[in-house]
Amino acid sequence: MTTDNKQLSAFKSWLWNSEFDGIESAAKKDLTDYVAGLLMEMRDNVKDKSRIDWLADLNNEIGNVQLPTECVENNIGSLREAIDEAMEL
Repeated sequence: MTTDNKQLSAFKSWLWNSEFDGIESAAKKDLTDYVAGLLMEMRDNVKDKSRIDWLADLNNEIGNVQLPTECVENNIGSLREAIDEAMEL
């Protein structure tokens, strides 16, 4: 089990054992699973942000991205905006 999975499992256990007055077990499980899913999504988004930041760094000499020329020309200085424009094509 990875560290991320151990932390997520510990959080789910803590949340499950927390006091929620008036919430039935099924709803508590749904809430626990939902919050755990959100945490996993947030973790993935942080990793994606780090990747994009690395690619977008103007001093990066080894990473590259291939996008349509027009998208790059329309968004000089912003890799994120160039990617957004390319995704709309």
